[in-house]
Amino acid sequence: MANKKQIAFVLLDLLRELTDEDHVLIAKDILKLLKERCGFAIERRTLYSNIRALEEAGYEIEKRNDNGFCYRLKGRPFSREEILLICRAVENAGHIPKRKAKAIAEKLLSTQSRYEAEKLVRDISQYRTQKQTATALVSEEEGMVVLFKCEKSVFEQLKDTLNKDAFFRERDGRYYISVKTSREFALFLAQKYLGSLMILEPPNLKNEFTERLQKATGEYLETM
Repeated sequence: MANKKQIAFVLLDLLRELTDEDHVLIAKDILKLLKERCGFAIERRTLYSNIRALEEAGYEIEKRNDNGFCYRLKGRPFSREEILLICRAVENAGHIPKRKAKAIAEKLLSTQSRYEAEKLVRDISQYRTQKQTATALVSEEEGMVVLFKCEKSVFEQLKDTLNKDAFFRERDGRYYISVKTSREFALFLAQKYLGSLMILEPPNLKNEFTERLQKATGEYLETM
């Protein structure tokens, strides 16, 4: 529950969350929402004085006179295009953990209205799906970039056997290998070093190996 000195901050959160180019709030609705969030009723003159305070602090608030005064927050730290560009760059980086990537996306989305954030989430999800599909459709001749996680012994061994384009990385005691290779060779390595090497990316190849392993285990148990 906020106090009177915090009204401007609550108002700013409301305008940031619920207004954009296509959505505005009328004064009556703002007063109702402020009462719900602050826990006490606010007069119109108090609302107007807090809007002026936000404007004096540098926030750009657009006023419209559509069936009563309407307001929306215009200035945003990032544009829609900038957020998509950053999120796609993070997706393509490869070395950024998924939890960190998710935190970055959520922080960027929090600068937008609820409605714009929902659209951006759909766009980001669509891009991720398209990227995974494109990875899955890479031909055998061209090969695909496969990311493995492995034990140190396998890491050292494969340094001498994989082609020069393979990328080896040790991070916090964990060992990773990224190499452009065929699907079948990647599955062969995962089978050969079972328990000491695992496929991390692409997801469809990781899932395929898991399914093969489960099938093989089931067939073996049926013979016992």
